[in-house]
Amino acid sequence: MLSDFGEARFGQKSYTGVIQPVPYRAPEVIFGMPWDEKVDIWSVGVMMWDMMEGKNLIRTLPDAEAETEPVYDDQLAHMVALLGPPPADFLKRCPAEKASKYFDEQGMWIGEVAIPDDSFEKAEERLEGEERTKFLEFVRLVVRWKPEDRLSASELLQHDWLRK
Repeated sequence: MLSDFGEARFGQKSYTGVIQPVPYRAPEVIFGMPWDEKVDIWSVGVMMWDMMEGKNLIRTLPDAEAETEPVYDDQLAHMVALLGPPPADFLKRCPAEKASKYFDEQGMWIGEVAIPDDSFEKAEERLEGEERTKFLEFVRLVVRWKPEDRLSASELLQHDWLRK
């Protein structure tokens, strides 16, 4: 079953505003930056993880969906644990009032929660051997801070993990 969660957009190359359910929300959406189809690539990676592992890749507050402006501390802290800190050029593109709640001028985490001790390797519990290696490689190619660093849909279709 495919769904757009009522958030599909048509007709432009770049958009602004909030889309995506909070657990699947791409970093550029969280920070209020312009976004494009690469938010969907992020969502594919996070949803693939959820389907393969039976649990969310990125932790969010349980009531995050109910709030008008979600609190992203837990979500962003977990993203830092998995991806490392965001690149400086990504943070420079973020609206200062949003980024400065979570990162200092050097890009160091200053959010109100601790960065969890987690990684893709620690979180992945179901796969073994080459399948595990290829799956983690796939996820790392799509779950990235910078949208321009994520593979395109056509590039992902050529990935060994999907083709197998």
